Amino acid sequence: MLRANADPNMECTEDGDTPLHKAIRGSHYDTAKLLIRYNAKLDHRNKQGETPKDVAASYKERFIDLFVDIPSPNVLEGN
Repeated sequence: MLRANADPNMECTEDGDTPLHKAIRGSHYDTAKLLIRYNAKLDHRNKQGETPKDVAASYKERFIDLFVDIPSPNVLEGN
């Protein structure tokens, strides 16, 4: 779906989570990594005010390296 230009930033739940929020909460590391490569916004806040990075820091230590090791296209492109 991402290759077909699906929006990786579309809110997919009533709480405003994006696919990246959900991937991190569900411990789907490879999916989270792929979403970041397809320009998932790292700063999107859900209705609780949490960014995907906040979720990673709060719940899933393993995911923190995604925000360190993979440069965000959002930052590289100035978005």
